[in-house]
Amino acid sequence: MAHGPPLYAPERANWPDEPRDAVHGPLVAVFRTIRDECGWRLDADELHLGYYKQSERHGVRGGSLRGCGYESATLPYNLCRSATDTLQSKIAKQRPLPQCLTQRGNWKNQKRAKKMTEFLEGEFYRQRVYERHAPLIVRDALIFGRGALRIWVEGRHVKTERCLPWELFADEWDARYGSPRNMYHARSIDRGVALATFAPGAAANNQKRIAIEQAGRFADRLESDSGVGSTVDRIDIVEAWHLCDRPEEHEEQEAPEDEDDDDGNGETRGAAEQPKKHKCTGRHVVVTTAGTLLDEPWEYDYFPFAILHYNEAVTGVWGTGLIEQLEGYQYEINQASERLSEMYRLSGVHIMVPDNAKVSYQDIRNGIHIVGHAPGGKPDVHHMDLVNEHMRARPRELTEDGLNDAGVSQMAAQSQKPAGVTAAVALQTLDDIETERFLIFGRAYETWNLDVARRFIDCAKLIAKTQGDYRVSVPMKGGILKLRWNDVYVEGVEVRVSPTSLFPQQLSGRLEKLTMLWEAQLIDRATFLRQLDAPDLQAELDLETADKLVIDEMIERMLDAEEDEGDGAYMPPTSYQPFPWAARRAQQKYNRALLDGAPEYNLDMLQRYMRHCDVEIKKQTPAAPSPAPANVQGADVNAMPPAQPMPMDPMAAPMAA
Repeated sequence: MAHGPPLYAPERANWPDEPRDAVHGPLVAVFRTIRDECGWRLDADELHLGYYKQSERHGVRGGSLRGCGYESATLPYNLCRSATDTLQSKIAKQRPLPQCLTQRGNWKNQKRAKKMTEFLEGEFYRQRVYERHAPLIVRDALIFGRGALRIWVEGRHVKTERCLPWELFADEWDARYGSPRNMYHARSIDRGVALATFAPGAAANNQKRIAIEQAGRFADRLESDSGVGSTVDRIDIVEAWHLCDRPEEHEEQEAPEDEDDDDGNGETRGAAEQPKKHKCTGRHVVVTTAGTLLDEPWEYDYFPFAILHYNEAVTGVWGTGLIEQLEGYQYEINQASERLSEMYRLSGVHIMVPDNAKVSYQDIRNGIHIVGHAPGGKPDVHHMDLVNEHMRARPRELTEDGLNDAGVSQMAAQSQKPAGVTAAVALQTLDDIETERFLIFGRAYETWNLDVARRFIDCAKLIAKTQGDYRVSVPMKGGILKLRWNDVYVEGVEVRVSPTSLFPQQLSGRLEKLTMLWEAQLIDRATFLRQLDAPDLQAELDLETADKLVIDEMIERMLDAEEDEGDGAYMPPTSYQPFPWAARRAQQKYNRALLDGAPEYNLDMLQRYMRHCDVEIKKQTPAAPSPAPANVQGADVNAMPPAQPMPMDPMAAPMAA
């Protein structure tokens, strides 16, 4: 890569320190400098996208396609696309849903954290993260080395949008250690949308409206010089973020209501002795070439992007992609394919005829090659095979070597089962071995999901703070569950990825795995049916397990009940349920709730439920015949047995102390 003279202007690089009415000029100058410094990255993105699409048209820089015609691809063996699509399907099929955790032993917070997990599940479903965004972000990471999902708040809604990787910029020197303080997003936007977003109802002389109406374009190095279509009216904007220098010192920290702000000796500190909070220096600015559209504080310690890298960068912030790894193989494959195609074209039947034979070469269209020679000779036919066997095998060898270098097996790339392997568990083992090669990228994908969840949490907090509350609908198996943010939020919650499933995704592999656990007596029939998850049999399986599911639902409702509900929260077992299984299940839930710090009110209901089950079990068990009393010498066999105390009603609520 050739190096040019530095274009930095240090005196113009302090745009975050500029006043609101003067930030536009320095920011535009800084961005243009950074854009020119990162021009080589745009060239790399254009090349890698061309390898994937097998076409150089309408790529990173866009441009007008007027006067262009479609030409079919001529080179086979698209190794880059094959490896990218294979790994995309392998990674994006996973759905590592984030899970919220809070302090153990705090039963109230644990219940809210559980509902907060469901809240995140509903937001992931609302935004179609796994259905729409995740496959594209994974593909961008494989092609360009980075994929970015932007998450922001617009009014009362959380918005998500895939960000084109080549539209994100960071200063190479600022990002040298992987943590840049500034980020820039250059994109085009419809002029009408810009007016409605940044200057709704503004007068004609409004500065924002003027900045939109007079906006120019940042076309250098971002788009080709041929221009773009004239049927739309779009402008270029640059959105910039500067992180707060000390974010932990300006965060709002509210003291608990039951604690006084004293120094430990019972003396309250005065206002002068309180720790000083520094002003937030973070900044979020949106500008055009003609003015500023938005200028507001940015109080977060991250940018509004969840970024996924295929390989983390050694230096800087942007990683490398799979196509960059396969770039050399694809180049050699293309060269070998062109040479091989030329060999095939020149091979075949060649007829040597005299120049005076009056043969019109242009009329020969059946693939026969007519070659003229000096007059006087006779026509001659030659069969020529110019295809070298080594050249014939070279594209396939390069493709196989490239897949091996990337760690993609022929089984995954071609959906081809290895010879001699028939068992589903064996196929799953081979798939797991291949997955080890992409363990780091798989973990990066899980971390990306965590970043998305954390940004969803911050967006929901912001909406609840400014708009009062935020609601989401969670799709459950039995219907839709509506949750309010103020009912589920827990301060200081930690987010982690829930553990992945033990069972394979394919039904045959899942059935074989469950059969092994069944034969080893590790699971019962009800668990077997619940985990089988066969779509064609789901209706029947739901009926088979309905008696167990209703017991779990009753126990969960009693555990979630509040003390002010009184005795009405208790749900006794019915005669249509298996009492032994219900008693065992209640015992397991009781012990788990005891470890989690459940209140006595909820534990008492489970105890009452278990006693109720024991009574019903005894009713269904026939009494054993009592043995005849022995004739003890001197004992009165006609005497009545001593009176026994009346047993308490096991279904009654416990008496107050």
